Amino acid sequence: MHNMLPLQKVPQERQTGFTLVEALIAMLILVVGIVGWMAAQDASVSNRGLSRTMTVATELVQSKIEELAGNPEAYCNSSLCSENEEIAIGGLKYEIEWDMEKINECGSILADANPMWVIKVKASWEYRGKKTRNVRRVVGGEKEEGC
Repeated sequence: MHNMLPLQKVPQERQTGFTLVEALIAMLILVVGIVGWMAAQDASVSNRGLSRTMTVATELVQSKIEELAGNPEAYCNSSLCSENEEIAIGGLKYEIEWDMEKINECGSILADANPMWVIKVKASWEYRGKKTRNVRRVVGGEKEEGC
């Protein structure tokens, strides 16, 4: 038979604290979490700014549409009109462009009907690139004399 020495148990020392590798892994996980949270906050702030500018542009476009639709003949005395204006709000410049076209006027196939106006309004502004808002509306006008 072979001479075998009995296996001796090596006394285990109690481990206290973290090893350097464990501490580095924990710090890495923490840093990745913080960086992810910061990126989400940055995106949130950016999207809030874009949302604000789009809301302002939509309000400007709707306001102009309502103004023009209330009395189209006061803003346009021919069959086609257009105009531009610039409005500064909150440090941004919004360019408002509008045009109106009269359809079914005297002499047309629908001459017995009241004239109709096609109103188009566009707002443009710069916020992290060129942005636009467009609205189109058709409204009835007043019947012209002599038709």
